Amino acid sequence: MSRVEISKRSKEAILAALKTGFKDESLNLKPSVDPVLHIKTSSQLLEEMKEKMSDNKFIVEESDAFSLEAKINEISASYGYEKLIYPSNLQLDLAKINAKEKICFDKTVENLRKEIFHSEFSIINARCGVSSHGVVCVLSSKEQPRMLSLAPTLCIILLKKEAIVKSMSEALNLIKAESLGLLEDELSSKFARVGIFADENEAAKSVSSPALNKALSAYSQSGAGVLPSNVLFIAGPSRTADIELITVFGVHGSQRVHLILY
Repeated sequence: MSRVEISKRSKEAILAALKTGFKDESLNLKPSVDPVLHIKTSSQLLEEMKEKMSDNKFIVEESDAFSLEAKINEISASYGYEKLIYPSNLQLDLAKINAKEKICFDKTVENLRKEIFHSEFSIINARCGVSSHGVVCVLSSKEQPRMLSLAPTLCIILLKKEAIVKSMSEALNLIKAESLGLLEDELSSKFARVGIFADENEAAKSVSSPALNKALSAYSQSGAGVLPSNVLFIAGPSRTADIELITVFGVHGSQRVHLILY
């Protein structure tokens, strides 16, 4: 008998032993629960998120979709910043934004290194906000690279008020579902637009709808959906207290983070 045959038979014997091995009949598998159940939260998602984001040192602003450029100008002027870097998919009227330099991050880091690290402020879009932790979820992509939230001194994050979810699990399930275009035809008639779940003729509704969450949970538990290669949960400005327990801002990322809810 050759070594290959011996190895094959050994493998088969081991696998057979595992299949017929000890089984605990009393073991009952239970579906996983959202850890947010163990956190004290509020049903008022918007107010809870604003409060916890302020605790996380976000500077929370409010605006409407038609006044975003004016609010951004107000923020940048308060610091005297005039060097802007922005993602290629930013849906704003750049002509209305006051900045002497406006750099689109549409090249590789190697080709934009000087502009990236000498920019004063950036503007990025958040996919959703998580009220239980006071954080925003930002999807990194070719159109909106991760460096936009790290290199500039000031990072301005735009977030739709209807795109607030209760937990980080819900946020991740939503992103996974979107990777499939989850039940787009069926859900679009029931839920207002938040990313793909939309009917532009309907009034905005919360993504925390029980029916939507049920659909998202079902797809998540089935293993369907794929997360992007880089998902960021941003909890305010970068800070550390490693040295003598003194908090220092801006060590690993932006020193200041403004969140504009609209």
